[in-house]
Amino acid sequence: MAPPRTIPLKKRRRPLTADDKCSGEGSEFLKFEDDALWPWSHIDGLTELWSEALAAIDARRDALPLIAILESDTPMTRTARRHVADMLRRHQLKRKPGGQATPAYAVSRQDAKMVLARKYVQAGATVEQAAARYRLDIRAVRDAVASERGSTRRAMRKLKAALE
Repeated sequence: MAPPRTIPLKKRRRPLTADDKCSGEGSEFLKFEDDALWPWSHIDGLTELWSEALAAIDARRDALPLIAILESDTPMTRTARRHVADMLRRHQLKRKPGGQATPAYAVSRQDAKMVLARKYVQAGATVEQAAARYRLDIRAVRDAVASERGSTRRAMRKLKAALE
């Protein structure tokens, strides 16, 4: 291993270049070794993928790479999980201005009751029995069973997607 060398940046007369190995504010105090082992040299390709997505959030406030990885089937390593937790601790999540879309995991209590009533009717009960059991309007249960109730259809899609 080569002996450490110090670059005296304050005494330099020429401007810094990329070949100076070490540049930036405060770098006049840094030392480097040619054969140094970098602290992240043990990171595998999968963790590096997660780290690059998190670096995009830190550098450019761009969450799209992280969203793409989260929506894919890419496994999450323990190190990547810690990095994501660290990012969430450091960044304050803020809502966008204006009206908010309902989160994909949220289903209203009314729609959940409608889904249960619909399944109860499909299992052999009458619409009146389902409405009485779940304390719902008979017409609303009838529409839910006939798939004519939009919010119940959306709730069914959300629940189906969550179970996949």
